[in-house]
Amino acid sequence: IPGQNTYTIIRNGKNLDVSVPNRQLGTILAFQRFGITYLVGVIFFIMGVVVWVMKPGTGASWAFFVGIVNTALLIAFFFTSKLTPEWLNSVYVYAYAFIPASIIHLALTFPVKRLLEYRKAIVLGSYLLSLQLFFVMEGYSTHYADLAKPWQITLEAYLALSFAIFLGSILLAYLRPPDAVTSARARIILIGTS
Repeated sequence: IPGQNTYTIIRNGKNLDVSVPNRQLGTILAFQRFGITYLVGVIFFIMGVVVWVMKPGTGASWAFFVGIVNTALLIAFFFTSKLTPEWLNSVYVYAYAFIPASIIHLALTFPVKRLLEYRKAIVLGSYLLSLQLFFVMEGYSTHYADLAKPWQITLEAYLALSFAIFLGSILLAYLRPPDAVTSARARIILIGTS
């Protein structure tokens, strides 16, 4: 972005204007700042595609794919500041808003299907809540850092609740498994999350 930013600093009761010229980062510096998180995001996306391709017809692989794509987007845009074009800023807010729903979706389908008669309603409700949070936050700002603190806290509480649901589901699958395979899957996940 060409131009400069002018800041007014009050020092000893006097105003001092300081102008800082904008400059492009360049490819090497941009990769040093953002390349690693972008590559990790791409790796997460590839993992999601691989899992989905291996078992495309199961609810668990679909839930994992949706969750990992949202996580990949969140990681890829994690250290970015305001982006051009402007709609790219919405990608981070979208991913952050939908990760909790995808975690709840995964918790209800893997390693064992839970709450069979209520599962579809809970999953749909969690995605609708995420959609509502996304639109409310987009109404305030397209950049997460500019959101009002109560909305950031609400989103972080929703994320923490979804993780608690997921860990509770895995712990329950470990302590009361319907079979040995479920117990082994739950144990691996618990070891990986500790």
